[in-house]
Amino acid sequence: MEEKNKYNQCLLLNGYEFLDFENTKNTTLKEWLKDENFLLFIKSIPKDYIFIIKKYSIANGIFLTHKKTFEFAQKILEKVKDINFDFSYSEFEFNQNIFYALNFKNKEISFTELVFSFKINSLDRESFDISNIYNKKHFIIQKDNSLITFKYRKIQSKGFNLVFLLENNILKNYYFNYLEKINPYIAKDFKNIKENHSFEIYKLLRIDFNVLINCHSVQEVIEKSLNTKINFNLNKFDIHLALSFAISLNFIAKNEQNKLYKFVLENNKLIYDYIDFINNNFAN
Repeated sequence: MEEKNKYNQCLLLNGYEFLDFENTKNTTLKEWLKDENFLLFIKSIPKDYIFIIKKYSIANGIFLTHKKTFEFAQKILEKVKDINFDFSYSEFEFNQNIFYALNFKNKEISFTELVFSFKINSLDRESFDISNIYNKKHFIIQKDNSLITFKYRKIQSKGFNLVFLLENNILKNYYFNYLEKINPYIAKDFKNIKENHSFEIYKLLRIDFNVLINCHSVQEVIEKSLNTKINFNLNKFDIHLALSFAISLNFIAKNEQNKLYKFVLENNKLIYDYIDFINNNFAN
């Protein structure tokens, strides 16, 4: 009980709550727990994983994540919560199927300690959405066990989101040419990205547009985005790696920061070669 209270106190800071399936008051979840397959799935989850629920204005999201992952994510969210935000909506297509036809494997959980393995969004009181990030399948299971697949789209707000830019070749070429005229420094950084993994790396990067066009170096972009001075040369990295490194400095002892910088600097090319290898051999 003390552990649950610990997570609730932490989760509520960002609108999250710890979800205890055994004591849930949600009527739909209670019905789901009567399903033997769903119950077996819940009971098979390792003890070092937790369920958390995020309450949105039009939907509730339920996430399964490793305790250490969540605790680390909380620290990062606190540091970057004011940088940017966006909105989203979904399009639905109806199909008929049953919940326990979905193939959940415990090994999927054990291999995903650094990311969410799936999520369940309550779009209303009668249905839940399950998204498996590895086979890229998205479902909504209704109370009557009918299944809805859906397409997910994002609507940009406030900042510069690279999702649409990197998905659309015409828009990408036009925008890079435009950006190169007003900011050749940043445009050059984007153009040097290897095509086969650029989308996967950069699609979640959000930078305030005014910062992007008015800064003349990666260092300046990162420092203005995070509103802090970074005592390392970030211009040797691309924007995404520079941002990741800058954020990580908040959680690393000062006497270890130089070691980390040297490691990242020496292994920068190796990291991207490894990403290429993963994409070429394991990507769907």
